[in-house]
Amino acid sequence: MIVIINDKPYEVKENSSVADLAKQLALPAQGVAVALDSHVIPRHIWHRTMLEENAELLIFQAVSGG
Repeated sequence: MIVIINDKPYEVKENSSVADLAKQLALPAQGVAVALDSHVIPRHIWHRTMLEENAELLIFQAVSGG
């Protein structure tokens, strides 16, 4: 199925969770936030937050500096 990640289409397996997607994208263990359809999803529920066709996700990575 197709989901939209940072305004770009991306193919994921059916019945994928946010945690599955994070693993597929090799996201770092810390410093990353995911918003699904404009709602930030806490990391502790990524494994039970299921993706649907055409879901819109934003992935943010923390950047250090000043």
